[in-house]
Amino acid sequence: MDSVSDLTLSVTGPAPAEEADGLEAGCRRARALVAWLSREEAMRLRGRAGDRIREERGREALRARAVDVDQSGLMQAWPAALETHAAELRASEGAGAMFADGWELALVSDLRRVVAAQPTVFVDSGQDPAIDVGSGDLSDIAHLTLPLAEPAAEVAARFDQDAQAWIISSRNPNLRISGRFGGDVQPNVLGFGFLVQVLPSFMSVAEICGRYVLCDGYHRALRLLEAGVVTAPVFVRRFGEIDGSLFRAGMLSTDVYCGERPPTLADYHDDTVAEELLLEVKERVAVVRAVA
Repeated sequence: MDSVSDLTLSVTGPAPAEEADGLEAGCRRARALVAWLSREEAMRLRGRAGDRIREERGREALRARAVDVDQSGLMQAWPAALETHAAELRASEGAGAMFADGWELALVSDLRRVVAAQPTVFVDSGQDPAIDVGSGDLSDIAHLTLPLAEPAAEVAARFDQDAQAWIISSRNPNLRISGRFGGDVQPNVLGFGFLVQVLPSFMSVAEICGRYVLCDGYHRALRLLEAGVVTAPVFVRRFGEIDGSLFRAGMLSTDVYCGERPPTLADYHDDTVAEELLLEVKERVAVVRAVA
């Protein structure tokens, strides 16, 4: 047997093309905050020239807005009705890391006034369809925004014989290499490998530059707003300065969400400053390769 002399890992890649509901292969419907994007950024999203007049009207509408966003009374104390949910969160492995990092539980009184830092959001995610949020019941909403159960893995894996590599993929962006192992498999045979896991995701809001900005949970936030629900249990944490680890790559710049007229979650469905488009679906891909 060849000896293993190297091991390489990568965690990015495109989704395979597919047709769904008449959409272009490998694409999904999304909403984009075009008024906050440069001309070049908007063109990259569309893959076409776009409507210059519409773009300029969006920027004019943005310039006409009042400076700042009213977030007074936005964060409220955790309700007593959800104390059981809070206790179960504290006892769970997934949420334990959030508490350890200084995140606290709170209630957002109006999701529409939370600042958005993500330029696009898919509007057809259909996440957790079994949870009824239309009733406005806080317990149901908490199970959506701060889930107690581990997410379904939804991970595909195959071994590439030619490349001598495991290709592991998921449409869930929270796919991570979460650990490693090694030891005896049988007499005189050692086994070494990595643990691949879809980590739990919690709706979280960071206080940055004196503003409350959504860090995680964009698809769920839009699902709640579409159902007419504006109140949601979340994790919240105050940051004394901008933390580069808060957001994934591709987010709006700090000058936008900490600027004079930042976008809010309500703006995704405001046709004066946002528009619907088709976006290519990306998959999170982990490649574990042994080089002899």
